[in-house]
Amino acid sequence: MIHIEKLFSFILLFIALPSPASFIRMSSIYKLSIKGVRAFHPESDETIQFGFPLTLICGQNGCGKTTVIECLKYATTGTLPPNSKGGAFVHDPSLSSRTAVTGQIKLAFKNVNGKSMITTRSVQASSKSTKSATGATVTFKTLEGQLAIIEKGDKISVSSKNAELDAQIPVYLGASPAILENVIFCHQDESLWPLSEPSALKKKFDDIFEASKFTKVLDNFKSIKKDMATDIKLIEQSVNHLKIDKERAKKVQDKLHNMNESVEKYTEEITDLNIQIEKKEKQAEELFATNQEFQRTLSDYENLLTKKQALEEQIERLKTSIEILPDNDEELLNRQENFSAITTEKSNRIDDLQLQSTKLSDELKNKTKQYNELIRLDGSFKAKKAEYDSNWEKLSEIVDKNAKDFNVQISNDRVRNIAMFKTELNKRHNTLLNEQKDLLVDNKRKESERQSALQDVLNSISREEQYHEYATNVINTNNEKLSVLKRKVEVGSNNEIELEEKRNDLELTMKLLQEKKDLNEVRKLDAKIMECNTEISKLEFELDELAKKLSTSNKQSDLRSKVLFLEESAKSKKAELSKIFATIDSSYFDVLGSKLDVDVGESLLSQKISNLEIKSEEQQKKVGSLESELQINKNSIESILKTIEENNSKIDSLKSNITKVIGEDEINDYENVVNDLEDSYRNVSEDVNSAEVTRDFKNSAISFAEENKCCLLCKRLFEQGGLGSFIQDLKQSVDEHKIQEIREQSLEIKKELEDVKSINLEVINYRECLANVQNFECKLKELVDKSSQIENELEQQRKEQQTIKHSLDNALSLKKPLSDATRIHLEVSEIEFQLDELNEDLSGFGGSVVSVDELQKQQQDINLKIKKTRQDLNDYTESKYKAQRELQKLENRVKDTKLQISNLERSLAEVTGIKNNISEAEDIVRSSEEKLKQIKTSLEELQVDKQVKSNALRDTQNSNRDTEQEMQQEVEKCHQLLTSFTSLNDAVTYFETNIADKYEANALEMKELSEQCTSLETKIDDHAQEIKSLEKEVMDASRIEHNILANIDYRSQLSRLEETELQLGSMDIEDAQSRKEEYQVESKKLRDALSSLTAEHAGKIGEVKQIKDQIASLNKELETEYKNVNQSYHEEWIKLQTNLLVSNDIQIYSKALDNGIMKYHSMKMEEINRILNELWSQTYKGSDISTIAIKSDVNLQAKGNRSYNYRVVMVKESSELDMRGRCSAGQKVLASILIRLALAECFGANCGMIALDEPTTNLDAENAEALAAALNRIIEYRKSQSNFQLIVITHDEKFLTHIQGDRFTDHFYRIQRDESSKSRIYSLPIGRIQEG
Repeated sequence: MIHIEKLFSFILLFIALPSPASFIRMSSIYKLSIKGVRAFHPESDETIQFGFPLTLICGQNGCGKTTVIECLKYATTGTLPPNSKGGAFVHDPSLSSRTAVTGQIKLAFKNVNGKSMITTRSVQASSKSTKSATGATVTFKTLEGQLAIIEKGDKISVSSKNAELDAQIPVYLGASPAILENVIFCHQDESLWPLSEPSALKKKFDDIFEASKFTKVLDNFKSIKKDMATDIKLIEQSVNHLKIDKERAKKVQDKLHNMNESVEKYTEEITDLNIQIEKKEKQAEELFATNQEFQRTLSDYENLLTKKQALEEQIERLKTSIEILPDNDEELLNRQENFSAITTEKSNRIDDLQLQSTKLSDELKNKTKQYNELIRLDGSFKAKKAEYDSNWEKLSEIVDKNAKDFNVQISNDRVRNIAMFKTELNKRHNTLLNEQKDLLVDNKRKESERQSALQDVLNSISREEQYHEYATNVINTNNEKLSVLKRKVEVGSNNEIELEEKRNDLELTMKLLQEKKDLNEVRKLDAKIMECNTEISKLEFELDELAKKLSTSNKQSDLRSKVLFLEESAKSKKAELSKIFATIDSSYFDVLGSKLDVDVGESLLSQKISNLEIKSEEQQKKVGSLESELQINKNSIESILKTIEENNSKIDSLKSNITKVIGEDEINDYENVVNDLEDSYRNVSEDVNSAEVTRDFKNSAISFAEENKCCLLCKRLFEQGGLGSFIQDLKQSVDEHKIQEIREQSLEIKKELEDVKSINLEVINYRECLANVQNFECKLKELVDKSSQIENELEQQRKEQQTIKHSLDNALSLKKPLSDATRIHLEVSEIEFQLDELNEDLSGFGGSVVSVDELQKQQQDINLKIKKTRQDLNDYTESKYKAQRELQKLENRVKDTKLQISNLERSLAEVTGIKNNISEAEDIVRSSEEKLKQIKTSLEELQVDKQVKSNALRDTQNSNRDTEQEMQQEVEKCHQLLTSFTSLNDAVTYFETNIADKYEANALEMKELSEQCTSLETKIDDHAQEIKSLEKEVMDASRIEHNILANIDYRSQLSRLEETELQLGSMDIEDAQSRKEEYQVESKKLRDALSSLTAEHAGKIGEVKQIKDQIASLNKELETEYKNVNQSYHEEWIKLQTNLLVSNDIQIYSKALDNGIMKYHSMKMEEINRILNELWSQTYKGSDISTIAIKSDVNLQAKGNRSYNYRVVMVKESSELDMRGRCSAGQKVLASILIRLALAECFGANCGMIALDEPTTNLDAENAEALAAALNRIIEYRKSQSNFQLIVITHDEKFLTHIQGDRFTDHFYRIQRDESSKSRIYSLPIGRIQEG
């Protein structure tokens, strides 16, 4: 739809193109105002008002005439004149002593609707000073303009942007920018463009014909059609794909329905299996509940065995790792309790000593840091002390060496000697500086005196030279003046004779002029011209009647042209058909196995494509079926793998829960473990009972003995002392602690037995899961092998599918060319049918009364008569103009002679004054020559004096320089000695006052710090020895304590081992073992049944999961790949039909537009050449060129568009030759003007103006007069057109007289320079056109 929108936008654009018929009225210009452009003054406006039908502008070369054309062109098109870059179009700011000049052009005109409008264009040139050789640069810029319309006396602004003005003004004037620029307001520098090089000429004519506007529309039509063809192809593919997708979506939906039914069936089967599994699990729980007792016995027995083994291992490990102590238990416990206090005391002592050592180390570190800093200062002080000693030696050396020169007496007191030397040295230095200053002042005074004397002489010389130059200039100026005045006097002496001759010549010319007027030739020729025009009108009427008769005859010719066109079209289509056959013949044979027959080829190909599509769909079904089967198999594998993973996870979880209670190696002997624990528990329970019975019996025996003084069993009395011993022995044998231990052991075994029995179901499930592992692995291997077979078969079917697809693609690639061939074949048949009909129409025409040749002969005869009559008309017109020219020449000659007589009379009056001026000039020359001699003598004397004074100044300067250099050397020597002495003395003084005391104090402090550091190091070493000793004692104590604790633990483990052996001996394990075997048989039956049901259940669930995954996949496929496929197919099909219809309409529009452009171009070229032929025959007076014409050659471009190449030709002796490069300069100018006039006639119907700038350039007098006559006829012919305006700008005022402007206007404009060289425009009566 985007292309359709673009299409209609271009159709609207084409319809909106301006055409002559679209305007109701015609435009014109009526006033131009110029300010600040070229030589026009920037402060005042110069105005021209354009008349109808003629405006004449004249003036000398360089006065600013061409500026008028430039302003008109710039005002209407916005185009600057050629070679006007850099502000040359604007009045130069330097000529007006300004930094900036603003140029303004105003043009008042009527638009094509007859409304008054005013456009204003403003430009500015700014001058900026630079350091370059030119001195200043000029920058140019375009200011904002204005376009306004006058509505009911009010001025309403339309636009102020220059770009909008450039686009709108040509529309309001009713002419394109190319016509305004190249035809109507063509610049003089570009006026010869019709004879320019071919590429430039083509561009000009293309702009005039506005070819790009039409070709752009055609190109856009073709571009849209090309894009739409691509879109149609893509939409066709999309429709085909959507059709296939629609069918596939239907198949997927059917498949989904079948799968949903399968899921429901499997779900019912899974429910039945769940009920059976629950029954079996309930039976297993009941079996487990009946076998808890023997499991508990076996579990207790197994736990005691494990406990015994662990105790034996631990006892053996302790025995090998400790030193067995002989102490009893109580002694070992006492030793262990006291060890902790001793060790703590020694550790605290170690901590105290370490803290003291740390503090001493920190103090030592600070002292050492202070000592190092003092060492650094000591080194610095020692270096300064060495420098101090060296400076003393240097000072003593300076004093000893120079004491004699400064009159200083040396003594043993070194300080006194230095002080005296310093005083004398400063005195000497100050004395030398004062002497140097006095010397410089005296020398400067002497030089100034000599320089002043020399300057006086130089001033005198300069003054005399100026006098000499002035006198020389006076002499030269007066000599030149004398030469000019003497020549004027000589000329004036000849003027008297010439004046008399001119007066006689004037009398004779006036007499000839009167005689010529009396002949009245112009009026007679006007009558003959009228007769010729009447005859031409009559002949033209006869010619129109013949044209009507020819029209009927031409219909028959048109039919023949159509026949030729159709025959040519049939030929080209047959060639195109042969080309298509050559391209697809071999491919067609490969696909169908037979040769191509255009009548049945397309139907056979369609049938073949249909068969291949059916095969492709069947193969696609096979591939899809295998892919589905493979996917189901893969889903089954994934389900098995997931089941295996879940089974393994369940095994790990069960194993983790079981191993929390029993060992991993005991899982297989779970029943034995339970039996053992039950035996252990039974034994320990018996032990508890036995111990309690024994305890109760002994307590009863004690009570009985105490009461009856005899034994409970034998009833014998005890001997003296025996009773107490007996009671004591019984009390000792009653061990409550041991009974409590047995009771606790019994509770532990009971708890352990209960824990082991609680995992019974988990052990059963664990064993079942282990049994399932192998079954799952076998099933997985079967599925993997089956997947491999399916993949191999799928690969083969895909290759077969690819082969069928390749054949189908080849067949589809033939569809379009074969369709084109069928269409072209039908078109050829249609053309042949049309040819038959046209031939019948031609045969039905019969013969005509008058043949076309006879009618054309009559037409030629009348044309010859018209041509002869027009030639006579031209001859009479030429004779008339010749007579008018002769009259005009005589009148001009009279005017020129009168002017010359006036000038000669004025010249004779000036001769007397010139002679007086000659005498005065001769006196001035003589006096100036005498004064010049005196000046030369004075100059010679002054030059000698100048040389003497210059030598004296130079000698004084040399002497002063030598004395100053000697004094400077002595001052510098003294200053250097003073500087060295002062520097050394200051350094010695600074050390004695600031450094010496610090040096001694630093040495004492260093000694004290060294002693303190030694004391601290001794204390730190003592503390370290004590800490080492204490740490060794602490380490040994820890080892002894560990050995005591290990001995206590060893004895405890021996006691527990004895108790465990007693419990094992008391348990009955055989009964528990027999009951365990019975349980295992029943348990195995239940496990097998559960395993079978569980496997079947897992398989059903896996299959349901696979089917559900496939259902989800197919639903996802429907939602993604086939979503809204029916709606999309319907929309794409409608879009395809719409685009096909629009593409066909575009082809029709494009063809109609192309034909219209071609017809318009040929019609315009015919009209241009007709006008050009008439103008040339009326204007050109030579006999070498019969006529000229513009030829356009049609070229077909690669895109199929027509392009025109243009050339101007001249006809010489019935031969056409290119005019460019073969004509004279005058012929070139004349041809260019006439071509512009013809173009203005054809393309300027709405804008009836044209401006000619210097049209007589390079024309001889005869052709210039003929051009004027042609312009006169054009004005005469078109003066009835209300908007016709011819603007002629020339320096040749005779040319203006030949135009006979007084017949069309009562004034003309003269442009000339005023006293300030600014261009001014004057409106003068037409009668003063030749007044200079």
